[in-house]
Amino acid sequence: MSEPQRTRSDLAVAALLGRGAILGTISISLLVLVGSIGGLASSAPYANETADWALQARGQDLGNLIVVAVLIVSTIAAVRGSAAGLFVWMGALVYVTYVYVIYAFALHVGVFYLLYLAILGLTFFPLGRRLVAALDPALPPVRSGQRATRFAGITLITIAVLFGILWLSELVPALLAGTTPPSVASAGLMVNPVHSIDLSIVLPSMIVTGIGALRGRSAGLLLIAPWLSFSVLMGTSLLVLLGLQAADAAGAVLPVLIAVSIVVVVSAAAFVVLRRNSVSAGPVA
Repeated sequence: MSEPQRTRSDLAVAALLGRGAILGTISISLLVLVGSIGGLASSAPYANETADWALQARGQDLGNLIVVAVLIVSTIAAVRGSAAGLFVWMGALVYVTYVYVIYAFALHVGVFYLLYLAILGLTFFPLGRRLVAALDPALPPVRSGQRATRFAGITLITIAVLFGILWLSELVPALLAGTTPPSVASAGLMVNPVHSIDLSIVLPSMIVTGIGALRGRSAGLLLIAPWLSFSVLMGTSLLVLLGLQAADAAGAVLPVLIAVSIVVVVSAAAFVVLRRNSVSAGPVA
């Protein structure tokens, strides 16, 4: 039985993940495993954190184990020429960067501090290089139908707006009253790093990408699938954390669990619809 023909897009995607990206992904995965398993197995990494912040860190460690599995599977798929695998890989690396910015800047210096910095550096540079390479006009375009793109764009914008409203609903009343936001006080921090990163970079980027995709701009069409992948991973990690918190506050956590579950399901559905309706370059000889 002959193998199915590979399109020019398949070959371009496979070439995009060179040996450096593959080795970098393996290194990142191993380091994340060491840090996450260490954080779950020992109290030392979070010994100086408040009980609430330490619980959130351990919840993130559990979520990181899922991300490592996604990284490995998506890398294999991308090497085989899957554009969907490439986009999931990009989204996973964006998410790892996001998480380890928080680890590096919002945890006390401890046994894994240098490990966090290594992961952050290893993630940032391969991702940046591949994003630049993916924007190369030589890469055959992989686009989806208008309805699929509209659904994905509206989904991404809606998720970003809703999370923005959620964070501002805590921040604005506290700022007006001159008090410390509850999440900052419970974590024992100067600021909530999630608020800082989301409101300044992540949520605006999601909105800009969604608008760009709706307008048919190349950068928006390229980045919308990785951002949807990021949204799924972010929501999944939140579900893991909420599951840990549910034992102490089941009634208060349930509505948030439902809302985040909807975010995960809709983001995943938008990604699947986007990829199933993709139109790529034809086969090569």
